[in-house]
Amino acid sequence: MSKTQITRRTLIAAVSSAALLGLTACGGVQGASKAADYPTKAIEFIVPVAPGGSTDTLSRAIAKGLSEKLGQPVAVINKPGGGATVGLTELKNAGADGYKIGMIPSSPLAVRPLAVKDATPLSVDDFTVIKALTVEDVVLFTYKDSPVQTADDVLALKGKPIKYSSSGAGTVTGTAQAVFFSALGADATGVPFDGGAPAKTAVLGKQVEVGGAHPGEIAQEVKAGTLVPLLTFSEERSQFFPDVPTAKELGISVAMDQRRFLGAPKNLPQNVLDKLVEATETALKSEDYAQVLKDGYFARNETDGATASSDLKANLENYKKQVSSLGVNLGG
Repeated sequence: MSKTQITRRTLIAAVSSAALLGLTACGGVQGASKAADYPTKAIEFIVPVAPGGSTDTLSRAIAKGLSEKLGQPVAVINKPGGGATVGLTELKNAGADGYKIGMIPSSPLAVRPLAVKDATPLSVDDFTVIKALTVEDVVLFTYKDSPVQTADDVLALKGKPIKYSSSGAGTVTGTAQAVFFSALGADATGVPFDGGAPAKTAVLGKQVEVGGAHPGEIAQEVKAGTLVPLLTFSEERSQFFPDVPTAKELGISVAMDQRRFLGAPKNLPQNVLDKLVEATETALKSEDYAQVLKDGYFARNETDGATASSDLKANLENYKKQVSSLGVNLGG
């Protein structure tokens, strides 16, 4: 082979490589430009529960604030089912481009694994946590003329049959009650419902003796005297029901809560995440959002995504220890 032929081949290879690098660089610039321009279209906000409840109301207040800050519509899409796992699975499997975000309750990630064996369980590592938002206690309550009216009456249920309502298997309201009554030694039967509202209605209608709910779900009925709070499953007494003892005070250390986070699919580009964090922090400062928190009896729990992810993992381990120390088998 002649020196001239080698030179030509080398030149052709060099030109081809340069062209390829140019195309790659161009594509990279376009990709970076697209991310830098985010958002350029409407954003879907998945809410993994039915419309009308406290989670839905909270989500809509945040969506409004995000839309105002980002300059694009943020459409709330309700995807109930499976104890919030249907909506969260859709969020997990969505493209990580910032055009699908969602409300993430802690119970499917930190409580459900204790009670339900899922073939593909959800984990906080399946998501990018944008911001921690709120925390809610779980309250055990009954109807006004129930034979169970005090914490002492609850303790007297040891060895006796009782039915309790909850938002379903694997939810924090159902799991906290299951652990408590099992540790107490009551002959308890859980009656699951699709959400807190029908679970509360079952107690009001005397279909079951007691139920578990978050403060905002029963506050108005407690004020009206139609429902009676008995105890809370929290480390300390609820700021909304300060006269109500904790399960821990009664000698059974069950402390579980519901936390809510704004999230997206994992591997969200950093600059998109930064924009969503900034927009979220602005939304959380709005008067509309503050009013929703007040009306819904939500407590603020606003930490960054990394801290929130770490806390969720710690909660799961803490709950496992609680269940183990009380000698309870939930079947999860």
